[in-house]
Amino acid sequence: MGADGEASFACDDRILFRFRDPEPLRAGWFAFRTVRSRLEFADFTVHAED
Repeated sequence: MGADGEASFACDDRILFRFRDPEPLRAGWFAFRTVRSRLEFADFTVHAED
């Protein structure tokens, strides 16, 4: 979650999802729920804000 409460998901430099939370949590865990979703993640990276 960014400093402004925004999270986004991009693939091949194309933003596919963007969400702004007006009251974001400042600590905790992050996870993908993949139960019965038939999703597979490969070459996954997380980038910090500049």
